[in-house]
Order: sequence, then C-alpha cells, then structure tokens
Amino acid sequence: MKTFTYEAIDTTGNRVQGALDAVSRRAVTRQLSLKSLAPVSIAEQVAASGVFSDRVPRSVICAFYGKLATLLKAGMPLAQSLKLIGDVASNTRFAKILRVIHAEVIDGRGFAECMADYPAMFEQAEIAIIRASLEGAFLADALKELETLTQRQLQLRSRVLGALSYPGFLIAVTSLMFLVLSTLFVPKFEPMFSGLRERGQLPALTEVMLAGSLWLRDNLLLFAGISCSAVFGLVVGLGKPGFRRRFLALCLSLPVLKGLGLLISMGRFSRLLSTLLKNGITLDKGLALCAGASGSPALDDVVLDCALQVRKGTSFAQVLRSVKWIPREYRELVFIGERTNRLDEILGGAADSLESQIQNRLDALLKLLEPVLLVVMGSIVALFVFALIMPILRSSSLVE
Repeated sequence: MKTFTYEAIDTTGNRVQGALDAVSRRAVTRQLSLKSLAPVSIAEQVAASGVFSDRVPRSVICAFYGKLATLLKAGMPLAQSLKLIGDVASNTRFAKILRVIHAEVIDGRGFAECMADYPAMFEQAEIAIIRASLEGAFLADALKELETLTQRQLQLRSRVLGALSYPGFLIAVTSLMFLVLSTLFVPKFEPMFSGLRERGQLPALTEVMLAGSLWLRDNLLLFAGISCSAVFGLVVGLGKPGFRRRFLALCLSLPVLKGLGLLISMGRFSRLLSTLLKNGITLDKGLALCAGASGSPALDDVVLDCALQVRKGTSFAQVLRSVKWIPREYRELVFIGERTNRLDEILGGAADSLESQIQNRLDALLKLLEPVLLVVMGSIVALFVFALIMPILRSSSLVE
C-alpha cells in the first residue's frame, strides 16, 4: 500500500484535502468517488527512508528483466508475470514495488509509466525502451536487451572495483600504519628527547613529528569522529544516483584516471545508445536519453549538443568531428555506421572494443600502482625511523 495526498471538490463546491492509503491512483479515485468527491489532483506521498532501505541492487533489476522476458516469451500475460515475479522476489523492497506496479497495471496504467514512478531504480533510458517496445509489441525482446545491457554494466563495474580493490587495501593499511605509529609509537620517545629540546638540539623533522603525533593522540576521538562522519556521509551520498554520478566523474577526472574515465564513459554511452537504437528509439531521442547517463559531464554536454543538432538535421558524425578529444577511430566508426545505416551494430562493437581497452588500462594501472604504494609505505616507515634515529645519534655524539 502507498499513501496518496489528494485535493478534491465536494458536492457543495468546496475544496478538500486529505490522504488515503491505496495500491494505485485509480484506487484512490474510486474511494473519492464513493465519498462523492471529484479529484483535482492526486500525488504519491514520499515517506522518509533510511540510508539503505530504499536501495535495490542493479543485479536484482537485471534478474527482473531476464525473468520477465522469459515469462512473456512463454506466453504469460504481463500482469500475471509481474505478480509471479513479485511473489518469489527475495528482495523485500523490490517485491513490494512489484506488487504496487502489478496493481496499477491491472487498473489499466501503462507499465512504463509505473516504472517512471521509481527513477532511482529504473533509468530513463530503460523506461524509454520499455515504452517503445510496448508500442511496437516486442516487449520480451526489449527486456532481453535490457538484461544484456545491465549485465555488461555490472561486469564492467566488477572489473573496475576488482582492479582497484588491492590498491585500496594497500591505502587502508598505509593509513592504519601511519595512525598507529603516530599515536602509539612516536609519543613514547617524547620524554627521551626532552633534554635535546631544552638545549635546542632536537632536529626540526623530529620536532614536527613529535608535535603532530602528540596532537593526533590528544585529539584522536575528534579525528575519529570527523573521519567516521565523512565516511558515513560518503556512503549516504553514494546511495543517491545524482551524487554517485558526480563523485565518479570527479574521481575519473583525476590526472591518473582521466584517460580511463573517458573510456568508461564512452563505453557506457555507446552500449546504451546501441541498445536504444536496436529497440526502435530514434537517434535524436536516443542521444537525449543518453545525456546525463555516461558519467562524464564533458561527454554528457557533447551528447546533448549532438541530440539538438541531429534534431535540426545535422548528422551525428558531423557534430562529433568538431570534438577533438574524442578518439578519431570512434568518430570514423560513427561516420561509417550512419552511412551504412548500421549505427546500432557498430556502436555495440565499439563498446566491446572500449571495454577491452578499459581492461588493458586497468591491468597496466594496477601494475604501476602496486609498486608506487609499496614505495609510499616504505617511505613512511623510513621517515619515522629517520626522525627518531637522528636525535639518538646526536645524543650519542654528545656523550662521546
């Protein structure tokens, strides 16, 4: 059940407002009719939710597309298929949403319009493909394409996360090692060096390290609180599609990852546009749907400009020709695809090629990053050792 707020007119002509619990807008309309109220507006009330309660993994969405395609190809009606999938869904949140969508489809509302009520779960491009496939009566085939598209996106994300997991582990170990050395190990030397400090013979490096370590030890709870708050805020933000897209774009704009970020964004854009074109979406509309979905603000701006220019009659390849930072090979593939009227196939092949390049870049980046991080870890340890040995050696020379 969902909660809907409504504004209606009663038999005396007065406007009344209220809220009702129902499975769909049509059910609210029926309830208002029984009360002799004419609805003016009906809106779903969005309830406050926790950090993780509203999140549905993309793997669940991918499995849903595959199951629904299989049931439809077997001849089962859409409403019955939705009910069956909702009954056996293991994700509680998704099962509840499917039951609501099923009820609204039974009431006569369009499947694509029902999906549009959950923008954090179903992307605009996916909804457009569903809408076009319903008009063209090839919903099962479109759902199979969406399953393949989502699977490829999940595989790419898994490869990226897998490649960065070991460097992430090294960074975490380095940070923990620095924290332990600073708060537990270095402060123990402070009484030993008090004599050198009084005589003004304590090395500046040791002085700075002692001061920083003592401050960190005395303010450890404050530091831990700020760190936990930052991590928690990042986790909450990553649960929101808009923030997550901007954060990934920021990470991929870093000098080391800039080339890799462009490949990932172009690969996602190519795969998505190829799927849209295969399912009957026109090129200008497909480009408009892809704008904002690539993960790169620069590429999104180009794609949006392409959508506007294509709508005016300019070819896609001609617009890309002026964008110098897009690889020449890619622009040539788009030109060939438009000339041969096989742009969807060529973009799909380009996406495959880009994903292979991404994997090669990740392998090379990982091979470079591992020794760099190991050198950083060794340098931190050496810095601590050097800062602590220098005053000890100076004390020894004074004794002699």
